[in-house]
Amino acid sequence: ISLKNLLSGSADNKFITSNGTNNYNEENVINDRINTRYFSANQIVSSQLNTEHFIPEAKIKINFNASYSAIKRTVPNLRYTAYGKYDHFNDPSSPYLKDTIYRAYVSNSSSTGPDYSGFRVYSELDEKIVSSKVDVSRLLKINPSFKIDVKVGGLYQKRQRQYDLRRFGLAQYSQGGVYFNDSLLYVSEDKIFAEENMGATPFGGGFKALEDTKVDDNYYAQSVLYAAYGMGEFKFTEKLRIIAGARYENYTQKLTVDYQKFDSVYVNNTLADILPSINIIYNLTEKTAVRLAYYKTLNRPEFRELAGANWYDPETRLSNAGNPNLIRSDIQNVDVRFEVYP
Repeated sequence: ISLKNLLSGSADNKFITSNGTNNYNEENVINDRINTRYFSANQIVSSQLNTEHFIPEAKIKINFNASYSAIKRTVPNLRYTAYGKYDHFNDPSSPYLKDTIYRAYVSNSSSTGPDYSGFRVYSELDEKIVSSKVDVSRLLKINPSFKIDVKVGGLYQKRQRQYDLRRFGLAQYSQGGVYFNDSLLYVSEDKIFAEENMGATPFGGGFKALEDTKVDDNYYAQSVLYAAYGMGEFKFTEKLRIIAGARYENYTQKLTVDYQKFDSVYVNNTLADILPSINIIYNLTEKTAVRLAYYKTLNRPEFRELAGANWYDPETRLSNAGNPNLIRSDIQNVDVRFEVYP
């Protein structure tokens, strides 16, 4: 009997700066400077109970396993600042001549996102996994040269995940005769969003906060897997060995964008599969063998691949979102090998 426990924690504190040009106007190049700052913390707690039993009278081996895991990932404050400036202005009398100095990208409407200064994201993922399995095996001797090692087993696994995300952005404040103070866009990024620059200020309009959280940014997901298998290893002679069996899996997966509402189910499906396997090994000599195998496997989409929550990766600057129409793949595998053991 063994009990294994694991507690693992890690954290990253990252600063990413991106500098480049946008040639939207070939006559006047735009220089961009986009900075990202974020802290992320990851925690894994895992506990596993394993037992091994042998019943001498029946010549039966029993292995049992029960486990619990809790995974948590927190990004408490992911924030972006974006500045740009023109290379030059052909017309020295242009009122926008000062835009050859870095100017913060802050929307004058309700637009927000990672391409604007002042965009922030808060996210948290909590996942729990409970599972148990049992394996039973017995060696049968039909005659001195023919042996069968029979194994059967079962598995139960339940996963639950809650993912929460909120997005906020800043825009220019103009309201009730108060007009935005354009000079605030030229303040450095460590001071631009100070408290005195929010809302109506003595020098004009400052910045206002907007929430940009989407309906499907938060989701609850659950999966339940029941599985059972039976297999046998048949030793006909010292040269010929066949391992064959089948596994039955019943898998239910459900994902909702708001678990408190009945009509917010995003994904809800149950699939049952039988997965056969056969492996034939023939030893030509003590050091060479020919192996022929066939087996069927599955690849199921993960929660993250199904959820519509859109996550912007600050390192690749790509938006990643899932697709609820993904289905599991059914894979047929054939393997032929000639093996040498020198």
